[in-house]
Amino acid sequence: MNQELTYTERAYTKLENLCYTRFKTMSIDDGIARKRMENELLAIKKQGSSPMYIFVYDLLTGIQASSRHYCLRGVQGSSVVAYLLGLSEINPISIYPKLYSEFVIGKNGRGLASIEINVTKKMYAEIVNYLEHYIGGAKIRCQHTEKGQLVAVYVSAPQKKLSYYHNEEEFRFGFNKVSSQKKLGKSIITGRVFDAANPKSFAEFVKCRGLSFGDGNGVWEDNAEELFKSGKVELKELIAHREDVYEFLLSHNINHEEAYKIAEDVTWGRIRKNGWNADDLALMYKAGIPEWFIKSCKKILYLFPRAHSIMLLKHYTKLCIDS
Repeated sequence: MNQELTYTERAYTKLENLCYTRFKTMSIDDGIARKRMENELLAIKKQGSSPMYIFVYDLLTGIQASSRHYCLRGVQGSSVVAYLLGLSEINPISIYPKLYSEFVIGKNGRGLASIEINVTKKMYAEIVNYLEHYIGGAKIRCQHTEKGQLVAVYVSAPQKKLSYYHNEEEFRFGFNKVSSQKKLGKSIITGRVFDAANPKSFAEFVKCRGLSFGDGNGVWEDNAEELFKSGKVELKELIAHREDVYEFLLSHNINHEEAYKIAEDVTWGRIRKNGWNADDLALMYKAGIPEWFIKSCKKILYLFPRAHSIMLLKHYTKLCIDS
């Protein structure tokens, strides 16, 4: 019967079996975690991205990768599926600050899946060797830098026609070579934001990491920095990640759908570019959202996912998650 299934369907069946098998063996809250896992699996099935998940799983298994040598990046750290596959060290159900599947799969399961990891020099060489001798069933297209360094592959089912440009029928798996994990670890918890805020708890370190990402994003400079140093807003309320916007709106009784929409608009700089939608603005004023928050959102060009900060801190600085 399996021979009658497409490659994508077979990949999904393998993915589903792996997730349910590992779910039973891991200590995870059964109700909430199962629902999140099943919602993610449904989204993966709809978008046809199972070949990418299985490709990455098979690659890590094939080279016998140790979690010491790689760190998941970006929003996938919020994924229960990624955790069950061993792509992430972080249980997104129990971690605090909280992580949300919505930012992985989209509110209606329409988020375009991709996976990106940091790797050591040793593991990078192993990945390149694996790809050079790849004999699996997925179709892959390699991406190189101008200097010829392999940095990613685009994965699709073998029946799909790959184009030169990325499209919705192929899914990206990227890998960034890290020269020194120790050096990166030190850089992650230093800088102007850390000097100003002097974080103590893990949650505060996560907040400061998010506030530190990238000059020019409109997050810290001329925004959160002024609010914090003036004493108007506490560190815990500052907008550092897309989840901060989402949670703040939910705490003011704005419904999940509206909160997610506004959080996404802020995340991708659409408010900064186009200004506030009159309906959204009216909704926030009615909910009692303070003026400082509305103005802060309007200055933001891009927000990183909270999972990215948590994974960097957990992996490279060895901070205790439970502290």
